[in-house]
Amino acid sequence: LARQVGNQMAKDWKQPIVVENKGAAGGVSAVDAVVKSQADGYTLLVGGDSAITIMPNLQRNLPYDVKQDLVPVTKLGQSEFVLVASPKKGYKNLQDFVAAAKLHPGKINYASSGTGGAQHLAMEQFKQRAGFYATHIPYRGGPQGLQDVLGGQVDVMLIAVAPALPQIQSGKLTALAFSGLKRHPLLPQVPAVAETYKGFEAAAWFGLFAPKGTPEAVVQA
Repeated sequence: LARQVGNQMAKDWKQPIVVENKGAAGGVSAVDAVVKSQADGYTLLVGGDSAITIMPNLQRNLPYDVKQDLVPVTKLGQSEFVLVASPKKGYKNLQDFVAAAKLHPGKINYASSGTGGAQHLAMEQFKQRAGFYATHIPYRGGPQGLQDVLGGQVDVMLIAVAPALPQIQSGKLTALAFSGLKRHPLLPQVPAVAETYKGFEAAAWFGLFAPKGTPEAVVQA
């Protein structure tokens, strides 16, 4: 998402945009780097709900205060999740997975992009609704967790559709369920979790932010 936005901004502004990935600590390190930068419009943040709204409510002593240190520019979009597993696990659908988790309490695990992130909280919400226990294994980012799901080291993961789609289409991942209220248009064969657990919905949002003090004219541009 940051690269797509950056490419468009580079065309409009007629100057190069450098995208620097800082995925550690659920995005906290990225926010910290931006709030400490000069408020001149040359450093911006593509941030999500994890570091902006979730972590400030879960973790004390963050190196920033969202309300004081950041200026919101615009919402960039949101992304629902797909629950995936390696075909090696033998789960054909959501019901298979839930049944296995209930049959083997504590032996099922799941990956996320970090503790306190949207993926983590969505899976915990799903565990409560479905009534099973699974061990959380946090990673430094979604791609790392997905690799271990592909390899079969981790049982399942809720992840955005875009990075999982090629692996699903190639048969390297089994898509068990979609976290939106309705089925995803790119995965019409995959049921929504809400079809089994009424009203269930989980997603992550992303926005563009600038450091506090950035001139209003720059923010509006």
